[in-house]
Amino acid sequence: MIAGLALAVDSANVVGYQQYSLNAGQFYMIGVQFGVVGTAAGIPMKDLVTGSVPYGTQIQILNAAGTAYSIYTYIQEGWDDNLGTDGDFGPGWADGSENICYTPIPAGTCFWLKSESAATVQIAGEVLASSAPLAATGGQFNMVANPYPVALNPNDDVSWTGLSYGDQIQVLNAAGTAYSIYSYIQEGWDDTIGTEGDFGPGWADGSENIVHTGIVPVGAGCWVYPASNLTLTFTSPL
Repeated sequence: MIAGLALAVDSANVVGYQQYSLNAGQFYMIGVQFGVVGTAAGIPMKDLVTGSVPYGTQIQILNAAGTAYSIYTYIQEGWDDNLGTDGDFGPGWADGSENICYTPIPAGTCFWLKSESAATVQIAGEVLASSAPLAATGGQFNMVANPYPVALNPNDDVSWTGLSYGDQIQVLNAAGTAYSIYSYIQEGWDDTIGTEGDFGPGWADGSENIVHTGIVPVGAGCWVYPASNLTLTFTSPL
C-alpha cells in the first residue's frame, strides 16, 4: 500500500485519496475512509475504486449476517441505465447481473479487493467531520474499517459499547498471509499509566501489553470478533 495524500480545499472540506499497489491474485482488506465531496453520503460503487483497474478485478463485501459476500466485478461492457435516455453499455463495477452498480458504500465499510494483475488503484473523497457509529454482531467475524484516514488505535481512537473480555481484533499483514491478534483483557501491562506503568484493562497484543499505536494501517480494515453485539464510535481527526 502507498500512503494517501489529504488536501485542504477550503474551511469546510478536506479531500484526499489513498493509493494501493496490488499484486496479481492477492486479497487485500481495504477500508473506506472517505465520503462524497460536499455530502455525508457513501461513495457510489461505480466510483469506489478508481485508477488503472484491470478488468476482472473483484470487490467482495461481507453481508451483515457474516455468511456470504456480495461480489462486484470490474467489467468492460456492463449495462448502465444512467447513461443517456435508455441507458448504454460501458466499463465499470458491476453486480452479478452485469449491471453497473450505484449502491452507496459508506465510510467505515471494509471489503476484500483482488486484482487479476498488478495494478495501482485508489479511493478518493472527502474526510468526514463526523461519522455514524459502526456495529459488530456478537458471535461472528465482522469486517470493520476506520471511517477516517488515520491508523486505527483501538484503545485511544475508539469508544466501545458492549465489550467483553476475550473479544478479538485480527489484522491481516501486508503480505496477506497471517493475522496479528489483539484481545480485550482485564490485566494488561500499560506503560502509559503512572511513572513506571501499571496493569489495567484494554486491547492488548500477544504479549499482553496494552497497545497505544495504530494497529490497523491507514486505508486498511480488520476483523472484529466480539462475544456480544458491539458499537464502535470513532474519534474524528478534524
